[in-house]
Amino acid sequence: MLLSFKVKNYLSFKDEAGFSMEANKKIRTLKDNKNIIKLKSWENIWLNKTAIFYGANASWKTNILKWLDFLKDITLTSFQYPIEWWIKHHFLDFFLLDFDKKEEPIEFEIKFLIEKIKYKYILKLDKKEIFNEKLICFEKNKEIIIIDRNKATFSIEEDFFWFKEDDFLKNNLFPRNNQTFISKLSDFDSKWKYMATKIVKFFNWVNFIDSNINLSWLTRELLDNKIDKESILNFIISADNNIENIEQEENDFDISKNNNLPFIEINWKRFIPNKIIETTFIHPIYKNEEKIWNIWFNLEKQESLWTQKLFSLLWPILDTIKMNWILLIDEVDTHMHFLLIEKIIKVIHWLKENWKNNIWNAQFIFNTHNLDLMDLELFKKDQIYFTLKNYYWATEIFSLDDFKNIQIRKNSDIKKAYKLWAFWAIPILSDFNL
Repeated sequence: MLLSFKVKNYLSFKDEAGFSMEANKKIRTLKDNKNIIKLKSWENIWLNKTAIFYGANASWKTNILKWLDFLKDITLTSFQYPIEWWIKHHFLDFFLLDFDKKEEPIEFEIKFLIEKIKYKYILKLDKKEIFNEKLICFEKNKEIIIIDRNKATFSIEEDFFWFKEDDFLKNNLFPRNNQTFISKLSDFDSKWKYMATKIVKFFNWVNFIDSNINLSWLTRELLDNKIDKESILNFIISADNNIENIEQEENDFDISKNNNLPFIEINWKRFIPNKIIETTFIHPIYKNEEKIWNIWFNLEKQESLWTQKLFSLLWPILDTIKMNWILLIDEVDTHMHFLLIEKIIKVIHWLKENWKNNIWNAQFIFNTHNLDLMDLELFKKDQIYFTLKNYYWATEIFSLDDFKNIQIRKNSDIKKAYKLWAFWAIPILSDFNL
């Protein structure tokens, strides 16, 4: 589970910025709302299940989600894709609006919980090499440095590994200057990655999705499971879109005769050799206000964009809940009515602890422009975050809970206050002349 995340000198973030999923214990939980995870076995830590970000266009809300996604990728895969590859194929850069910042490293810090232990992972790098990599764990309020690596030296706490420092040279374990230590360990035989496996496990929990990308073909995979199909169908039906059932049909398909089809369309239809599985939604047909038959609608060709979007989102949301993952969704409200997004958030918040099925600690982080979701009956003050470009065009992050000088009650109209600049993070617009 995610505790907090910080970044410095990366993209639009000049000075240290970050957010925390740790709940403010002074803020009472919402009525009948399970939006807090209480962890008595971890020093009575309280974590928020969700966080939502607001801000003007170009305030780099998306970058907040991409921080985690980028850190995950470079931590796990730099043994295969070193820093230079990430620069070429993805956007890895310093804060560019301050001349002196190009001489300073990019810094990441993440805190998380796994197997009843709190960890902190620190990574400092530039476009060529890693300056510092440190992994710290906290056991019984004691800080233990497990890995401490800089350009020239490294040290490990041997009690946490199945090898000694001398074994690094013998087994070629020491990473190159453009690889993370964790990725190097995770690439070796399992006997060498006792500690790395735990860290890899956490980062694999983190998943980022762009809500403009259609993931329907992945949701279709869930339809093969009876329980998952019931969950999907119940949600689709309750969303008031006149759908009674979902069916999948396997048809003959010759790829050589259909090579003009886009790759993504083939995936939507779940292509397998010589076969294609098509998904249809069943709608009722009425005559004189009486149902007389059903009609089958093709998902991509006949259903609305919002039905496709809802169906697409159900795979990552259900998978995150089942697997206790961390899901980052960019522009969660695209093509969706705010009441439907609100319903999805309430489903997440009101999930009851289910120890039998191990459902209790999934976390979701969204960004949006939809002010209807800025509601103190839906989110607590420490779950609502803002992004702001300051005078030097650097992004700052703060939560509604940070405004100690403003008295915010549960019945406060925070949407109106936001529009009146009370929380700053709104566009500065000049007069538009055509």
